[in-house]
Amino acid sequence: MKRPKVVLNMAFIFLTFAGLYTNDANSALVGAEVGAYLDISGHSGFPFSSTEIGDLVEFSFLETDDIKAGSANFFDNGLILDYTNLSSTGSVDFTSRQWTFLFNSWPAIQQIIESITPNVGNPSGASVGLVSTDIFAIDLPALKVDPEQRIEWRFEIATRAIDVPEPTVLSLLGLGTIVMGFRRYKPR
Repeated sequence: MKRPKVVLNMAFIFLTFAGLYTNDANSALVGAEVGAYLDISGHSGFPFSSTEIGDLVEFSFLETDDIKAGSANFFDNGLILDYTNLSSTGSVDFTSRQWTFLFNSWPAIQQIIESITPNVGNPSGASVGLVSTDIFAIDLPALKVDPEQRIEWRFEIATRAIDVPEPTVLSLLGLGTIVMGFRRYKPR
């Protein structure tokens, strides 16, 4: 007669531990807080303040000649970087540059960057540099851009949720432990 109680208790413990951790593979970037730093070769860098990723987050720059511009735009699972020639009369030369991004906080569940993949249709020369759990860098090449033209590079960013205990499951585990304790206690 005692065997079914033991089996039930063991099943309860197994199911509780099975649901103890959550892992949301490939979560979206929306809601994450990100900061950026742009290092332009031959110039000093441009730090940008942190901002939360929504529908479209833009870090943009306009060089001192007011002709060369560029931006970094995040969307739900990726990033677009570009060079834009604002001149209507002549081509401009963009020097190489490096964008560095740091994720300061993630929404709800802590996440980490798993991979950054360049789009197959990207212009050549861009490379993904430093990649860590919450920071990455992308190098863009020097390039000549024709009048009123925009050159863009697209990157897919895959993230992974870190296994974290679910509060509800932890509460159930605690409650189950208390109930099992009371069941074993027999007054004499």
